[in-house]
Amino acid sequence: MGKPKPNALRELVIEHFKIGKSNQEITEILACKVSERTVSRWTKEFRDFGKIQHNVSPGRPITASNHINRNRVKRLVKTYSQRLISRKLSISLGTVSGIIKQFNLKAYRKRIIPLLTQNHVSKRLRFTQFWRKNKKKVFRNLPVMFSDEKIFTIHGGLNKQNIRTYAISRDEADLNGGVYAVSKHLICNGLDGYDQVWLN
Repeated sequence: MGKPKPNALRELVIEHFKIGKSNQEITEILACKVSERTVSRWTKEFRDFGKIQHNVSPGRPITASNHINRNRVKRLVKTYSQRLISRKLSISLGTVSGIIKQFNLKAYRKRIIPLLTQNHVSKRLRFTQFWRKNKKKVFRNLPVMFSDEKIFTIHGGLNKQNIRTYAISRDEADLNGGVYAVSKHLICNGLDGYDQVWLN
């Protein structure tokens, strides 16, 4: 089922028909935007009825993308993926994707950032300044045999492929849950020359 032709195009065809243009000439003038068969049908209707009748498109009317489903998709898209919405509403995946495009929404993957507040940043700065001033002399001549570091993540991993958020822009996506904050802790341990194990 093709898209309906705009009224301006129909009026343009009738204007050329009134000045004596043939169907083939009208098709060439319009740069083949409509087929010669369509032009012939419009001119025949104008000769018979004096105007072009706007017939209803044949086939089943569109029901999947009605205003009820559009409102449901707009509400569920904040929490669920397109596939889950399709299953919940019993509509096709293409219909869900089309409704999302009507709202000018795009899919954004969540970005992983450290779970740091301004208080954490200031504490880290104070700790580094304290360590540089007070512990430098202690560890200057201390023979360290080995040391190791390990980062422990509390919140686990993130499936970027399935977990997405829909928004108009990246900034709006970050405000609506497009940021995945991960809390990580760094553990340092080692053994010095005096057989002392230190942990930080």
